[in-house]
Amino acid sequence: MIKKGAIEAAIIAHQQWKVKLYEVINTGETSLNVNSVRKDNICLFGQWINNLTPEELDCGHYKKVKDYHTQFHIVAADILELAISGKRNEALDRLQDGFEYDDISIRMTRALNAWKEKLKL
Repeated sequence: MIKKGAIEAAIIAHQQWKVKLYEVINTGETSLNVNSVRKDNICLFGQWINNLTPEELDCGHYKKVKDYHTQFHIVAADILELAISGKRNEALDRLQDGFEYDDISIRMTRALNAWKEKLKL
């Protein structure tokens, strides 16, 4: 069963990524692994969404959310990679409002909220 808490937790957790990435850009240090961040099935939401039942998947929102979630992790990993390789300005540019990270974050959050609304959660 799809639960409101899982969708809300996903929104909050993925909003916190921007703070994490800024921290890495500012310090140049992290315990995060680029290849792990790039994978969309390691975070709690990714684990949850990859274990939904066929009935839960057939809701019209799953595919869009899943695609955005995958894109989100790719973009976050790309920015992380820039930050730890010393390309601080390029990483900062990619995190700015109106650029790729912002765009995919907004799209994913809207899709999650639409899914939550459809479920009347």
